[in-house]
Amino acid sequence: MKLRQTNILTSFFRAIALVIFLGIFQLSPLTAEVPPPPIELIEITGMTESESIIVKWSTAHEENNIGFEVQRSEKENDGYETIAWVDGQGTTNAHTDYHYEDFEVEQGIVYYYRLIQHDTDGTTTYSPVIHIEITPESEEVEDDGKGDPIIYPNPSKGFTFIQWDGILNGSNILVTNSSGRLVQEISVKGDMGSTVQIRNLSPGIYFVRISSNGEHRTLRFVVK
Repeated sequence: MKLRQTNILTSFFRAIALVIFLGIFQLSPLTAEVPPPPIELIEITGMTESESIIVKWSTAHEENNIGFEVQRSEKENDGYETIAWVDGQGTTNAHTDYHYEDFEVEQGIVYYYRLIQHDTDGTTTYSPVIHIEITPESEEVEDDGKGDPIIYPNPSKGFTFIQWDGILNGSNILVTNSSGRLVQEISVKGDMGSTVQIRNLSPGIYFVRISSNGEHRTLRFVVK
């Protein structure tokens, strides 16, 4: 009789122990904390000057951030080399703006940039890749007596006119931003005359490439 009672009590306590174990096992994943990312990168952009490219980026907060490698390549997917180091802010919840100006660039070449963020524990994080090109303000052509296109006002406040007497008809106009992204394309018809209006652009630096009958012109303008 005593043996039977002992077996019953043993089974009872084993069942309780099993319930407690399963409860802990099921609850523990729910209480696990995921560590925050080392930084919150808001954006990375690029802009061109006459002889340089400026890479800009911003963070919303940083956690143990040592700094950033700035890398450049002439190919999107490989060939990157580190061209600069920019110190981070360590740990901060403040908005922080960074930039690096690259003077080792040439006109007419598309450059790709990315960042590698370094944490104090040795981990690294890669930023998205951006690409940008320094486009000449105007291409060298032989003087054919037709004159050059005119863009006005420059800087503008939301709308810009392009005038090229006698040549705009039938031309194709491409408008790109400072990152090289196409933002507008205009096919000029014969009834549009020699003046074309560009509108609905956000503030920034833009390039207009005009192609007409084998002739090409590139103009730079600013929208405030």
